[in-house]
Amino acid sequence: MSVSEEVKITGKSLEKFPDVIKVFALVKKAYALTNAQFGFLPQELACSIAQQCDLLAQNPSTLKVELWQSDFTLLNTRFAAYVTEKTGIGADKINLLQSIQDISQTVESIVIYRRLSILIDDVAYLQKALTEKANEFSNEIRLMRTHVMESAVGTWGQTFGALALSIDRARRHLISHRGEYKQVVLGRMLFGVAINDSNVYTKALLERLSKELGIDLEEPHSVYEPVAKSALINEMMGNEKFIYLAGDLKALAMINARIGHGFVIYGSGPRAGISEISLPAIAPGSTIMPGKINPSMAHLMFQIAEFVSVNEQMAAFAFNELDFDLTHQMGGAFITMIEMLEALGKGSRLFVDKCVKGFTVLSDNNKDHVRHSPSLANLVEAFKGQDAAQKVRQRMHSEGIGCKEACIKEGLYSEKEAGCLFDLKTMAYSGMDPEKVAFFMGLKK
Repeated sequence: MSVSEEVKITGKSLEKFPDVIKVFALVKKAYALTNAQFGFLPQELACSIAQQCDLLAQNPSTLKVELWQSDFTLLNTRFAAYVTEKTGIGADKINLLQSIQDISQTVESIVIYRRLSILIDDVAYLQKALTEKANEFSNEIRLMRTHVMESAVGTWGQTFGALALSIDRARRHLISHRGEYKQVVLGRMLFGVAINDSNVYTKALLERLSKELGIDLEEPHSVYEPVAKSALINEMMGNEKFIYLAGDLKALAMINARIGHGFVIYGSGPRAGISEISLPAIAPGSTIMPGKINPSMAHLMFQIAEFVSVNEQMAAFAFNELDFDLTHQMGGAFITMIEMLEALGKGSRLFVDKCVKGFTVLSDNNKDHVRHSPSLANLVEAFKGQDAAQKVRQRMHSEGIGCKEACIKEGLYSEKEAGCLFDLKTMAYSGMDPEKVAFFMGLKK
């Protein structure tokens, strides 16, 4: 065992991420069997190596490798030693025609592709839940706020619909990244000096690995490629796709946190806060504060957003510190990336199951807040002037009545006119049409 293998820094190993070991084992299996197919390796040796790869994929905890390594050199060394111990086959045969650059880029890309696919499903799960809430609360009037101050009239259905659209946009951004992680450089560098064109060997290798994984892997390509091999070299250098993906993961995390933030504000109380919604009692308050519900799932969204925001920088740092040419060293960013994907996916599902599904609206409180909102006096100011609006606000405050009632008492509108002007359902669903505006401006009878 070399000195570098004995160094312990983090104490964390790839045992936490068994899918990395599984994909690595299938890559090594694909090499062994393809090498046998082309006569580079005896069939019996290839089968022995492939058998050990299958066993390792079934029990990935066999190889315990620390996470601080920048690429898969240490994992590759451990793997070769493991197979040699089991079969007696030398490392030169186990690693035949392989390079760490090829293996690192391929394993990382496949793992991210699979985990990204899982996250996309998790995000769709959240989007579906928000859409269902939009339909459930389509008739629930609410008072929207600007800087947490009373503003326009709307519905909780509209609010949830808007949140569902934000999540859908994030999901579509994630889908747009996935294709790039199907492009792998497997078999393209030989002996550290020859960068191969696509050939029968590389195609056979890619086809075999695709079959093992159930993913249609692709060779690097781009319709914008200036000269031949540009796309290939771009992948071997370690391109900036991690930065783009990390940015969209951060955007998703911020959307989730914003939803959680809204839940905290509108669920605040139970008596002295806004108290327009009720969250499931995942972590009820103490017995000295009856009715209190701690917004634990909302806080989880904050914590995940903090985690993702901090770790998003790893993608930029790792890219900036790469060698200019052919060393694909995205190790730190890779581990951080799969942790972000996992946290966002699990967090989204937990948020749905433990919070969104049990979310309810306090209808009476919402209606009361809308009726008594001083912001409705803005209509009076627009149609009757600032002095009239000020009198309405003062009466609302002194008598504890709604804007409609205050207008009638001030003699500004008849009961029928006030009912038309302050038709809150119509205001929430469609706003004020030009004919109504014209009538209250005195331009139309």
